[in-house]
Formats: sequence, structure tokens, C-alpha cells
Amino acid sequence: MELQYEVKHYESLPIRQAPPEMQKAHLLRKLPTVEFHGAVMAESGGVVQLVFERYGAGRLSPDPESPK
Repeated sequence: MELQYEVKHYESLPIRQAPPEMQKAHLLRKLPTVEFHGAVMAESGGVVQLVFERYGAGRLSPDPESPK
């Protein structure tokens, strides 16, 4: 699909808490998060579905009408 993307890594605090800068990515500090055109998604299944629908051109998921 040749999509442009950027990966950001966050180090957890010694007490296994999310660092404060992660709150900039998601208010509840959930991971993974993906930003699409200014909207942040934190549900990985929803992210995959969005990528399939927007950029897959029907190649990455089965036809919804298919019985298989």
C-alpha cells in the first residue's frame, strides 16, 4: 500500500505506568493508537478495519457478500 507513517516509542515508568507524554497521543494513555487526519483511534481492530476499507481497494478483506 506504500502508506507514509511514523512510529513513536514510549518508555513506561519504573512503576509500570504510562509516561505523561503518552497522554498527548491519547487522553486515557491507551496503546496502540493511530492518528488519521487529526483523529486518534485506540482500538486496534478498528484501526485495521479502517486501513482495509480506505486503502485496501478490496484486496485485504473478503467480500461481505461471500459465504466463505
